Amino acid sequence: MSATQQSTRLDARGAAYSGPAPAPDVRIGEEILEIRRLSGLSREELYGLFAVSHATLARWASGELPPADRRETVCRVLAAIRHLDEGNAAATRDRLRTPSAAGAAPFDLLRNGRYDEAMALRRGSAPPRPRREPLSPNSRNARRPPPPAALMQAEQPALRPASRAQVARPVRADAHRVYSPAA
Repeated sequence: MSATQQSTRLDARGAAYSGPAPAPDVRIGEEILEIRRLSGLSREELYGLFAVSHATLARWASGELPPADRRETVCRVLAAIRHLDEGNAAATRDRLRTPSAAGAAPFDLLRNGRYDEAMALRRGSAPPRPRREPLSPNSRNARRPPPPAALMQAEQPALRPASRAQVARPVRADAHRVYSPAA
């Protein structure tokens, strides 16, 4: 498929869009790292998730482009993990590995290519993370550090008077002696 052909694809969030095929500069390595960072899954679990060897996943993470179907798999897994994200990697990993009431763990559904079913497990289970409102301009200004010029005018702590210190003498280490706690 050429870059000018139109196709229906999924973006990293799992939303369908119609447009030109992705350019070869797709950042698949960054997406794999984000999957690992968000999910808390080990490398071995990622190998199983994508059904590839460790060398293959390492090549993808370093920037080598996988086949188009595998690129789509990575994007859909990332979209599902973003959807199932619990706010920290340990909680998300537990969520992925814990079977639902229906008996299927989201990790197993993702491994079998059942992305929509894995994402549907989120509904009704845990409340979504609250959306953070941006700070007001007054709050932002209150949290801003003072300018460097003001810090340069700050009062410096008083120096302690010099005390009588002894000069350290070099000690020659005996190379032939071995330390033994019993001796």
